Amino acid sequence: PASDLAEDAVIPDEILGVKTDVIEYDLPTPTFDANKYRPLKGGIQIDNELPVGKGTLGCFAQVNGSQEIVALTNAHVVEAGGATDSIEMGQPEYTTCCCCACDDIGQSSSSDRRHDGSVDAAIVHLKSGIGITNIIRALNSDGSDGTVQGSRAATVSTDTVVKVGKTSDRTEGTVISITHSTGASDSTPARTDQILVRPNTGVTKFQDFGDSGSVLVDQDNKVIGLMWGAYL
Repeated sequence: PASDLAEDAVIPDEILGVKTDVIEYDLPTPTFDANKYRPLKGGIQIDNELPVGKGTLGCFAQVNGSQEIVALTNAHVVEAGGATDSIEMGQPEYTTCCCCACDDIGQSSSSDRRHDGSVDAAIVHLKSGIGITNIIRALNSDGSDGTVQGSRAATVSTDTVVKVGKTSDRTEGTVISITHSTGASDSTPARTDQILVRPNTGVTKFQDFGDSGSVLVDQDNKVIGLMWGAYL
């Protein structure tokens, strides 16, 4: 009540002719995760050697025709605005001091990235000795890490899907389209046949800035898509 407040702490009924109101709400709990993980796992922060480009390591994949295991993320996380050469990647950040790089985990060349009207994806070739685990951080409903059980094609379903990103952590939603079209904006081209997810009740944003590169996972812990953007 205004009677309980000091005079200078009371918000005026009007400011410049505009009526005011006070709405109480709980302070949000930050979920931002910039921790260092060794061995590497999905759902964690990665960073390129450029001034901008922090995103999420989605999961690990095996290169067709070989036994090489690579990290999967978005091309725009690696390129960070149009870089075309080979880029060094770090976790949680890529930093340099004197003549060496710190927390360097691998490299992505221009041929390892695809950024067009269908796909925004990149792979990172991991340095020798960088350990990995086939899990995604906090993937399970109880907040524990979950093991990836392969992949499948996305379908429209009432089943819950989840993603784990470095900014908004674990969120749940439902796939409502696999033929969604998006318009062009900034360095992002117009795209067709995209997976559209509606956040479940209580989830304000399914994905936020920095979650780019996280993978979309179904109830069987199978990867069905790669997250690259959101309607904010």
